[in-house]
Amino acid sequence: MAAQQVICIVYYNGSIVDGVEGKTFVSDYKKAFKVHSGSNLARLKNVIRKKLQLGDNVTISDIVYRHLVFFGENTTRFELMKICDDEDVELMFDVYAHWSQLGTIELYVTFESAPPSTNIDQPSTSNIPYQPDLYSPSQHYEPSQHYPPINEEDFSDYSEEDETYFDESSDNSVDDIDGDEDMEAEDQPILPDFDPPSHLKSIKLDTQQKSSEFDHLLINEVPIVDGTLAVEMKFQNKDECIHAIKRYHIKQSLNFVVQKSDLERYVIYCSDPNCLFRCRASKCKKSELWVIGKLNVPHTCTNSVLSQDHTKLDSNMICQSIMQVVKVDPSIKVNVIWAFVPCISAFKFCKPMVQVDGTWLYGKYKGTLLVAVAQDGNDNVISIAYAIVEGETKEGWSFFLRKFVTPQANICLISDRHESIKSAYNNPNNGWQDPPSKHMFCVRHIAQNFTREFKDNALKKKVISMGYSINEPTYRYYRREIGMLNPDALKWLDNIPRQDWIQAFDGGSRWGQMTTNLVESINAVLKGPRNLPITTLLQSTYFKTGTLFPTMGKQHASILASGQVYTKPCIDFMKLEISKSNSHRVDSFDRSNHTFMVHETVVPREGRPIGHFSVNLSNKWCDCGIYQAKHMPCSHVIAACSSIKYNYWSLIPDVYKVESVLKVYDEVFQPIPNQRYWPQYEGVKVCHNPLMRRVAKGRPKSKRIRTEIDSKEREPRKCGLCRSKAFGK
Repeated sequence: MAAQQVICIVYYNGSIVDGVEGKTFVSDYKKAFKVHSGSNLARLKNVIRKKLQLGDNVTISDIVYRHLVFFGENTTRFELMKICDDEDVELMFDVYAHWSQLGTIELYVTFESAPPSTNIDQPSTSNIPYQPDLYSPSQHYEPSQHYPPINEEDFSDYSEEDETYFDESSDNSVDDIDGDEDMEAEDQPILPDFDPPSHLKSIKLDTQQKSSEFDHLLINEVPIVDGTLAVEMKFQNKDECIHAIKRYHIKQSLNFVVQKSDLERYVIYCSDPNCLFRCRASKCKKSELWVIGKLNVPHTCTNSVLSQDHTKLDSNMICQSIMQVVKVDPSIKVNVIWAFVPCISAFKFCKPMVQVDGTWLYGKYKGTLLVAVAQDGNDNVISIAYAIVEGETKEGWSFFLRKFVTPQANICLISDRHESIKSAYNNPNNGWQDPPSKHMFCVRHIAQNFTREFKDNALKKKVISMGYSINEPTYRYYRREIGMLNPDALKWLDNIPRQDWIQAFDGGSRWGQMTTNLVESINAVLKGPRNLPITTLLQSTYFKTGTLFPTMGKQHASILASGQVYTKPCIDFMKLEISKSNSHRVDSFDRSNHTFMVHETVVPREGRPIGHFSVNLSNKWCDCGIYQAKHMPCSHVIAACSSIKYNYWSLIPDVYKVESVLKVYDEVFQPIPNQRYWPQYEGVKVCHNPLMRRVAKGRPKSKRIRTEIDSKEREPRKCGLCRSKAFGK
């Protein structure tokens, strides 16, 4: 990067805390000044010493840099890197150049009361991320002059004239700065004069000290293996050695190639042919331990942009990391999430819509099963992910809703209005904001909440009809009816954004699904397995899905072989609309045949009066709203296409084709071998949490708990002959 002056904030006499959004510095003592991007480690320490006015008997022992790291493709998290040598300083400025919109470099320094005894010529530990003792204060040191905490109001008089940090006669070249031993830095206010990107605007550093029950799955710290490599490091076995090597490379966003791996040796080299990195580990014959004997570090191919997507981060790596956490603290909460590769691959051929819901477990131990489902073009339900958590909490839904199984853009998430689901969806770290998506609410659950608030079944029916309104005039009609009967009820409904639950304003994102009935049906299918232990429940989902795929695959393969192009629900819908279109009259309104006026000549079967509808083929619009909501041409669109001899079947999305549905079930589930063929497990034994055991005697109730949505208005008795109200006896 070009040499420039960079604003730097140094924290000291505080602590380093960790939370969901990353690590941050907490201290009442901090100092702001400018440093030059061409500075080396000695120059950086010299500036810090001068600004903090450290005594001669005090040395700077550690400098830690706080930077952003990619999680996935678009979410970020603050991590730490220890500054050990000039290469680290150079990397720090390179990372700052990439994230220059943050405006500052944040450092945390610790002190020693005597000069360090280590030789500066010893091998470098460059680029190794720093792992501090979280939630514990650092060594406290009072500089020769006490500096009170920085008050943001003190910076109100900041002006452009205050930007004088170095000698004005200097040309700001790197050579001049390195030769100026007496340069001085002035106090500098930090002004948030930039517009941060969307995924950074929601980061709240003041809440980082609040640890959640799932932080151990996000924090890079794992006991025993801390993410560093050094010669003479010893491991109990080869697996632990490989785990340490992988962890080091994952944390550095680097990759390696295995040159030799056998029972005695493990040799790797950098995947970049220009990098000189080599590592050799072998088994010691005397102690039976694995020892790193040769190590050329650091990598000479270090990237300035760090990422935590890595080819070496497989299921075994994740499992080992979790097991090491459990070994240290057996009482830690471990949640379970599972998804099957065929289901994940199938989702891209389904409708871009996901429904989620939670349901209780009925077994010996308490817990909540979270389920996510999708739907193919033949209206079949596909389960794509499951999770078992302690309850429907914000942390539980955040754990489940991380957008890894369905990473596509423009997905519609349908759920109830549970606050924990909304919080998890709005969390930028979960990936639902970028790429963009939509969160819609189930109409049934809105009606349930409405009935709980107003106790009016007649109004509840109008609320449901309002939610199902397929066009804006119908929505206005029901809104007016509700407002006339109960103005307070209308105010309650207006507090819910209409695009979140009214079909007329969803832009077709729901694909006609107004409720969470799809996922509720899966909950009903799993009602029996929910009485079973977790391992048996997981096996049940695997076998049920594994046997479903070949059955549905054979069925749709035969349908495709018969020459049928579109699915049966699509064909049935089109037959009905084509029959209605035969009575329509069409007027064309432009030469390019894009806009039409369609006139109905027969009273529709829906019972509404005859109408006139505008159709715009280029904008995929019809005034009736059916075309936008169902993604299939309505009778008015069919009539307009027929008038210009246009193939209206071409307007149907590919998801409704039998060929696309067949691709949903293309993947194959692998049968589970006999247990005698399984490798012998030699790890720790995981025991249940006795606090999660049910205390009530007897079998837990498995019947559905009836709520307001299940209440039905009693129908008045009618005469068996004339069907009018029954006559009094």
